[in-house]
Amino acid sequence: MYLSKAIEEYLRHRRTRGARPHTMRCIEGEMRRFLNDIGNIPVRDLTVDHMERWFYGPRGRNTQVEAGAFNNSVANLRAFCKWARDEGMLNEDPMRRVTCRKVYKRERQRLTPAQMTAAIESADNPRDRIALAIAIHTGVRVSSVAELRVGDVNLEAGSIRYVNVKLQRERTLPITAELDRELRSWLTVYTEQCGTPQKSWFLVPRRHRGGRAGQRSYIPSLPFTPRDIAHKALAAVDMDGRYEGFHTFRRSSARALFDALADSGEARAIHITQAFLDHSDASMTQHYIGTNHERQKLDEYLKGKSFMEAPAVEDSNIITVDFTRRRSG
Repeated sequence: MYLSKAIEEYLRHRRTRGARPHTMRCIEGEMRRFLNDIGNIPVRDLTVDHMERWFYGPRGRNTQVEAGAFNNSVANLRAFCKWARDEGMLNEDPMRRVTCRKVYKRERQRLTPAQMTAAIESADNPRDRIALAIAIHTGVRVSSVAELRVGDVNLEAGSIRYVNVKLQRERTLPITAELDRELRSWLTVYTEQCGTPQKSWFLVPRRHRGGRAGQRSYIPSLPFTPRDIAHKALAAVDMDGRYEGFHTFRRSSARALFDALADSGEARAIHITQAFLDHSDASMTQHYIGTNHERQKLDEYLKGKSFMEAPAVEDSNIITVDFTRRRSG
């Protein structure tokens, strides 16, 4: 079987196993690049040399992307080769000489509340403004923002319902006073442009991939490109957005919430922030927002203090026991 056909069958296999749409787009893009570079050769002819050249050659993935993206490429091709071996298309593992790179853990940027407000104000159209406002005031992932429908917003009840796309579960969040104003302003613009929005319409409309039909679009020629929107907003507040995206706003709003709770003396600040982010455990939240609540408490307890000094003993009835070893003979 030729590589192009094998890739199509592999992608179909992943879809039928329930891979999420975003995951499928990443895998498909990776496999298309691989096919274009290697050529449409028979799968059985794939060798270690092909893989080493594609990953480590002069124009290989090693020279094009950072460690995290490189490791994702390695994982995608390993999964494909394993599937091909299971299907009897390969006898040996051509990925056996390819290893993952060590990921440099960069300190992620976070915006202050003032910067987040300025980022929203910097949007050059109302559609991008509401996308930024929702992301900042709810802390949800951009994948969830993109799936919101008009019917998910209940301004009277002060709540917004969304689906955690990553965990595939539905949640309801309160609408802040600032987000309430942003939503009302946006729905007014939406109505002026398209008529009364239907509950099934996307709250953040965008041009559909491949020209698929959808609800009437606010600006038919305006695609929803979260990375570009985020980069423009970050540039507006003088932040380097090369390694950042919409997740920067999620991290920033969560950290702002934690700091506000901690400053108010809330003992469960990290757990409330965990609920805000819909994380499974508090340690993940601590790592995500760049703080360690227990370590902060430890610093407060120890800094400038002593806890090793034994208290003075005045009781004359206490007998001192000498444990000094006696010399033999």
